[in-house]
Amino acid sequence: MATKKKTTSVIPDEKTISSMVSEYQELKKQEKLISERKKLIADTIKAYATEKGTKDSNGSYYSENDRFVFGSQCRKSMSFDENKAVLFFQSKGYEDCISLKPMVDESAVEVRVSKGDITPEDLEAITMVKTTYAVDVREKEEAVEIQKSTATIAAQKKKPVLKRK
Repeated sequence: MATKKKTTSVIPDEKTISSMVSEYQELKKQEKLISERKKLIADTIKAYATEKGTKDSNGSYYSENDRFVFGSQCRKSMSFDENKAVLFFQSKGYEDCISLKPMVDESAVEVRVSKGDITPEDLEAITMVKTTYAVDVREKEEAVEIQKSTATIAAQKKKPVLKRK
């Protein structure tokens, strides 16, 4: 199994990391604006090509100008309609074309856990946990608001009621 190669980098000083965090946040904002703009332009190009372009044998529409050939490219993907395919193969007697894959029924597991048939230790032994880390950069006032709202939610939780004996 291929493993992802970790990149090693020199740990910068506080001034450098502060500058890098600011740059990262700015790039993130630009990336969002660029992505939105690209989508708008792509939709316009596809609409233009579909309306004024020439349709090819694959169902795509293309136009051109002095510099570019551009258009709305038709992409098709195919997959079986599982229910129809299984019925078809069964009716033809082609059982070799069907494989049954065992799957865990999580609701049934929950029932077994609530009955006590399966312990938390049993679940832990058969569960995989994958941990990944992502960069999280946000403006400081946003972080303060999030902490305040979390504290508010925690304070609103119902307090335990003491039972009298």
